[in-house]
Amino acid sequence: MKNETPDMRISALTACGPTLTLEDWMKEAKRIGLDGLEVAAFQRENVGDVASGARKDYVADTLSLAEPLSPARATEIIAMGRDLGVTITHLGSYDNHLHQVAGEKSRPHLKKVIDAAYLLRDVMPAGPLVATFVGADPNLRMQENYERFKQQFLPLVAYAQEKGVRIMIENCPMEGWEASDRPVNNLMSSPSLWYACFKAADAAGVGKSFGLEYDPSHRIWQTAGRMDLVARDIAEFGCQGRIYSIHGKGAKHDDEGLWMDGIDGRLVDLPHEWAKRSNYEHAVPGAPYDSVNWKTVISLARALGVPFVTLEIEDPNFKDMKDPAKSGELGIKAIELGRTHLMPLCYANGATYQAPSPKGG
Repeated sequence: MKNETPDMRISALTACGPTLTLEDWMKEAKRIGLDGLEVAAFQRENVGDVASGARKDYVADTLSLAEPLSPARATEIIAMGRDLGVTITHLGSYDNHLHQVAGEKSRPHLKKVIDAAYLLRDVMPAGPLVATFVGADPNLRMQENYERFKQQFLPLVAYAQEKGVRIMIENCPMEGWEASDRPVNNLMSSPSLWYACFKAADAAGVGKSFGLEYDPSHRIWQTAGRMDLVARDIAEFGCQGRIYSIHGKGAKHDDEGLWMDGIDGRLVDLPHEWAKRSNYEHAVPGAPYDSVNWKTVISLARALGVPFVTLEIEDPNFKDMKDPAKSGELGIKAIELGRTHLMPLCYANGATYQAPSPKGG
């Protein structure tokens, strides 16, 4: 019997189209040929998201959880996904859960997202998954944030585990989220911090429900464009079963910005907090200016059994922050371009996802 490397599903995060409904997104996913969606389930009023007053990415509540998802509505969504042949790979709600103010709202909201994932489990091919950030309180040292993580965040993972839901953390440093010169506002942003948090999760008995939504674009910034270190991330944490999915977001490494500002970024004459990002900018996977080697990323991830890659569109060439509807149109175009680039890497036949053959078949 052949020992074939399984295909990876290609999905997309719906946050780039904040005016589109879930039904709209399901229909677009079918038209494009996506295998699933990461459904944005953000808080509509997100305190942590706008703490700096300069958020430069849309937040979307494609799945609105202002009120908890009802079993009846979950049944409708599952039926819609099956009718259209589109799965929900996971739910996404990205917040600063350790922030002294924002965390008081975001943590209860995350419980509602976990509850929703449990209800939607029958349309989630890798089981119920929720993606989020850990965050950090900018007024505390990271060691103090680590202690707060154990006290305030790990109980959320335990809550998820009781329902059979797994939590995965995007390794975004959240550099533009706070009005400060600190470049890292997310406790889980680099390997030493991943190791520490996984150790704490294991000690709390929730390690099997806690992993990474690994995003290579952020590590392109942190490692000054070194793909060998990105590959090491995937190999090391993938072998441990800690990578639950890949975020398909590229990055343009800028040597001039690195020379001017170092990896900490620009700190004076900022038009907004996100301008601290001086030595890299996000890119659609496969764009001519993308510094991520997706062949390396996907081949490693597939070999390690990572089930899907999710296109996340933050490329400024495909956003219009003044027009959410237009930004959605640009985002869908970017998703199509990203999928076209990833198809021959994710699918053995180069065109469509094929489920693994049954064992023993």
